[in-house]
Amino acid sequence: MSAVTQRPEFYQRIDAALERRDRLASAIEALLEDTKSTHFGKDVRDLVSALRGGATTEQFVQEGSKAVWLPLILRGVSSSASAVEFAQIMSDVTFATENRKSRWRSLAYPLMLFGSAILVFVFLSVTVIPTFRAMFSEFQMRLPPPTNLVFSISDLINNHTGTFCLILLAFVLAGLLLRWLFLLCLRYTETTWLLGSLSAGNTESVKAMGRFTSTLAALLGVGAPLAEAILIAGRASQNLRFRYASERLSRDVGTSDKFSYASTVAHSFPALVTHALEAGPNGGPSIALLRQVSVIYMDRVRQRFSWASGFVAPLWIVGVGLCVGFVVLSIFAPLIQLITSLSG
Repeated sequence: MSAVTQRPEFYQRIDAALERRDRLASAIEALLEDTKSTHFGKDVRDLVSALRGGATTEQFVQEGSKAVWLPLILRGVSSSASAVEFAQIMSDVTFATENRKSRWRSLAYPLMLFGSAILVFVFLSVTVIPTFRAMFSEFQMRLPPPTNLVFSISDLINNHTGTFCLILLAFVLAGLLLRWLFLLCLRYTETTWLLGSLSAGNTESVKAMGRFTSTLAALLGVGAPLAEAILIAGRASQNLRFRYASERLSRDVGTSDKFSYASTVAHSFPALVTHALEAGPNGGPSIALLRQVSVIYMDRVRQRFSWASGFVAPLWIVGVGLCVGFVVLSIFAPLIQLITSLSG
């Protein structure tokens, strides 16, 4: 019994919430079923598995991928939480942990269009372009470089189909690899002073701060010491820069359980967050303000995502249109020149 009483009070509050894990897991599964799993990603399914698998309080506190769900667990199972509040928490935390499936869905149409354009070009390379090339060769025309490029690609498709497919696949894989390397480098270099400053305010940073403030408010709401709440919220942010800053800030807060703007790492957090950490009673953190700040950050992410998803697709379409126009002009420019010379 003594080992139980020595557990921090907020650990016991999380224990009590997890005692109703089966009901919470059932509610989330019902929500997944109702939406046909179109809005939720792998992270939500991992949460259900963790709840069904008996994940402990220590795991939810120490692992960032689980700590991000503490607002949902602590407030979602509360008897005082309304259905609207539960739905809002679920929506906010789910959006904060999405695995970008919706971004790929937003690119489905332009990618299909790009693939269709390649198929059309292959069809033209097999049926139409060789005819134009034979005609131009018969009149011994001097072809411009764009036309020679199109004819060279057509020859590659007709005479070395396997090589063309390998080159196309290599370009796709190289693009995906470069994107992965860029994101990996950005993730591990954002902890530096210069790149961390440059990345401040981007979508991932805003999303991470939404996770941080939501988790921090939930932990403070169940009586967690400020230093430990900041440390756990830093893990839940799933951002290396904020995690390291949270570790330093947690040490600065220490046993005083009070945030000071004079802390050496206070500048690593947005001013809105540092204000919320001092806006409560007696200069302590304001839980209500932290919750509202998390809502603000999630709304900002939604707005940015809506803008990006609406912008990227037309940009792809314009790019495909330019490529098609290039091919058409490359073929018909010598043809116009030939018709003009014959009519003259």
